[in-house]
Amino acid sequence: MSMSSYPNFKVLSWNVCGAGSKDFQRAMRLLIKVYSPDFLLIIEPQISGDRATTVCSSLGYGDVLRVDADGRSGGIWLAWRSNDFQIQLIDASQQHISVKVSNNSQRDWILTGVYGSPKYRFHQLLWSHLIQFGRDLEIPWLVTGDFNAYGSLSEKAGPPSSASIRRCQQFSNWINDANLLDLGFSGPQFTWYRGDSNNTFKASRIDRSLCNSAWNTTFANTSIRQLPKLHSDHLPILTTYYAPQSVNCGVKPFRFEAAWLLHNNFSEFFAENWNIDGDLDQGLKDISNKLQEWNRLTFGIIGHRKKRLLARMQGVQLRIATSPSPGLFKLQAKLEKELDDLLAQEEVIWFQRAKESWVKLGEQNTSYFHQQANRRRRRNKILSLRNQNGEWVEDPTLLRNIIVDFFALLYTQDDPVYSDLMPKNCFPRISSEELLTLLRPFQINDFHRAVFDMKPFAAPGPDGFQAIFYQKLWALVGKSLNNMAVKFFETGEIEEEALESTVVLIPKTESPESPAQFRPICLNNVRLKIITKAITNRLKPLMRMKFFTRSGRRRVEREAL
Repeated sequence: MSMSSYPNFKVLSWNVCGAGSKDFQRAMRLLIKVYSPDFLLIIEPQISGDRATTVCSSLGYGDVLRVDADGRSGGIWLAWRSNDFQIQLIDASQQHISVKVSNNSQRDWILTGVYGSPKYRFHQLLWSHLIQFGRDLEIPWLVTGDFNAYGSLSEKAGPPSSASIRRCQQFSNWINDANLLDLGFSGPQFTWYRGDSNNTFKASRIDRSLCNSAWNTTFANTSIRQLPKLHSDHLPILTTYYAPQSVNCGVKPFRFEAAWLLHNNFSEFFAENWNIDGDLDQGLKDISNKLQEWNRLTFGIIGHRKKRLLARMQGVQLRIATSPSPGLFKLQAKLEKELDDLLAQEEVIWFQRAKESWVKLGEQNTSYFHQQANRRRRRNKILSLRNQNGEWVEDPTLLRNIIVDFFALLYTQDDPVYSDLMPKNCFPRISSEELLTLLRPFQINDFHRAVFDMKPFAAPGPDGFQAIFYQKLWALVGKSLNNMAVKFFETGEIEEEALESTVVLIPKTESPESPAQFRPICLNNVRLKIITKAITNRLKPLMRMKFFTRSGRRRVEREAL
């Protein structure tokens, strides 16, 4: 069953540092009212017996599983909405509780709530158990709670000690050994705070949500929010899954899919629909519309094509088992080849989305690229930011306004530019021969070099065409590109649409809290970058001689641009 039809759900985990007070009950009622979690993981309630039963009954949830506190130490409670989910207890201890979650016969998943002991020897027992538990687990698994450990030195305030470095490495190793992924977060940087002065202040991120690869694939639209601090010295952690269709991101822009190049019908289709002698800008507009139609009617959805192909292969193999024939063996080989081609197309699709610059296509499988694409998508979502008053804002419309207002102000010119202050007569002179070299007319070989110097899968501009489009289809598009570029150098004119760009925000920190913690990056169309790259290649030899005799290649290119 498609997970896009799986209902939205929320898991709230919180180390409450005691659930027996009125303060706790007021804070918990507020969280339930504001966030409506489907699952509550209450960690370290520090009460048990009849008193715990009374508090659990006041939560308003149908069912509760409890690992009672040992005296005033520890304890884990799990409450859930019994009308929507069915829960089966798998196992539990003073440090964890694991259950299987079912929902109307849809795909089951595992929820593990964690309270990691502050004592390392007990920590080791928990880690060993969870590694063993998750080793052969094939269904989605969410692990959330208070781990009493942090995964990097940036997750702890203050200077590192040798002990903190060691504990940090041990926790990171455990996450890797358990094949778990950190789901990241939005909100405050730390989840545990103590102290009210510079001398006593301590903070770290010891509460989090982790998942296995099956969860990352099945519930890709999962977000983690570290909520405001209430009652306890730990922040509540809200893990939310929402169906993809519940998010409105506007009209989806066109993107050229490199996987199309592997389809056996693509070359013929493109040759028939591309005018070699035509205008590049108009040609890109026309072919993008035709490609979207071709994708819908011919290329199709990879998942659906795989299912149909596997069904055909199964039918052929059943017939071979009862009445083998040369024709059936030939058909089986043909279908196997089609499946290999289809899997290669799928791998390219996810490689393109993952944008892993350090790994080459073919070195990893589709599942790996799928995981990386999902992690990247989750990291790029902006779920909450602080406004000018320091208040956390989560409403999408208000978030857009905060970001637009910040960068509009940032890039507004405050003072006029005084040209008299510009330096004069400080640039090296060039010889007549060097000038002739610079003024030599650009030719198609210059643009060919520029195209093939580019990274094939670097992010595209608004037109959606990456460099791989020009590289793989140079024989057909090269002439139009050359005509466009030569016209620019002869007349200084270029289509306005070629100059359009997309501005994206790259986080400067693990969890940005304000627009100032994003770096705006301008993504230009590749056809414009080809022109600037050709200019850079022309300038590089001269720049190296005149300006940077001891500089490396990268600095020369950067300064030339």
